Amino acid sequence: MMPLPQMWAICFFVMIILLGLDTQFVGIEQFITSVTDLFPTVLRKAGHREILILLFCLTCFFLQLVMVTEGGMYVFQLFDYYASNGACVFFRCVFEVLAMGWLFGAERMTDVIKDMTGERPSLIFKLCWLYFTPLVTLGSFIYSLVEYQPLTFNRWYVYPDWAYVLGWLLALSSVILMPGWSLLKLSISSGTLRQVRPRTHVDDSGEPHAVLEASRDSTIPLTQGPQCISQSHTCQ
Repeated sequence: MMPLPQMWAICFFVMIILLGLDTQFVGIEQFITSVTDLFPTVLRKAGHREILILLFCLTCFFLQLVMVTEGGMYVFQLFDYYASNGACVFFRCVFEVLAMGWLFGAERMTDVIKDMTGERPSLIFKLCWLYFTPLVTLGSFIYSLVEYQPLTFNRWYVYPDWAYVLGWLLALSSVILMPGWSLLKLSISSGTLRQVRPRTHVDDSGEPHAVLEASRDSTIPLTQGPQCISQSHTCQ
């Protein structure tokens, strides 16, 4: 045994507590920042953000009390197995690397890195962005689907069908948010798809700006603030 085992036990559990708090900081800050950006006029007032954090933490606390009940281990295993499902993680990674390598462009990415660091990345990075990383993540996604096994508890308890449905809803929650939000914004926006479709426009200074396509021969820059919205004018 190590000397002073009580001291080491205290240090170990303090480390576990700090690790949990640090993990919570990341998750909570991500959610709070997103909500604050959605409602800046309300939540950026003095004290409002702190109240939102308190309400969010209390909500999470009461929702997770079920996991410390007698049957809480079954609920915990369901969340642990599906909430961070590997198939959904790899699915999201595939589209992220495709968006960076093919939509944003590997060449543009090298230009951005050169502007920040002063050096261009080597060719191997471009090959990884374009081919290697998408193929590896796609292969990992397919493998995770092929090797999927329904969750069991201690290899003898089989969950009911509704529990598997709930688990896959948890797994898909991290995937459907982005396309779901896009479809929601398109459904509530006026005009045709071409008129509301955002794209990236690079002006003469080389700076990218988000613009809104209003017609075939005019665009309305979203980064400028005047109040002229017309299909025959460009805001000045």
